[in-house]
Amino acid sequence: MQTEISLIVPVYKEEHSIKPFLQRVEKVFSEINISYEIVFALDPSPDKTEEVILEEIKRNQNIKLLVFSRRFGQPVATMAGILNCKGN
Repeated sequence: MQTEISLIVPVYKEEHSIKPFLQRVEKVFSEINISYEIVFALDPSPDKTEEVILEEIKRNQNIKLLVFSRRFGQPVATMAGILNCKGN
């Protein structure tokens, strides 16, 4: 099945926000019955953002993660997500 929508999420220092964010977003996607992917674009974080996202990927294969070699900032992270997504 073709991915209908891609949600690009630039992240940095978000370890406590990832799970509540996903609970809300996944509920909406479920209610509207749409195929989706959630692409996190991570500037290297000093916290556990990457580990939290990797755990969530194990739970939901619609979650993807791009990790950068250094901090590039939100605009570049957003563009990388757009260039690597599969949604229409």
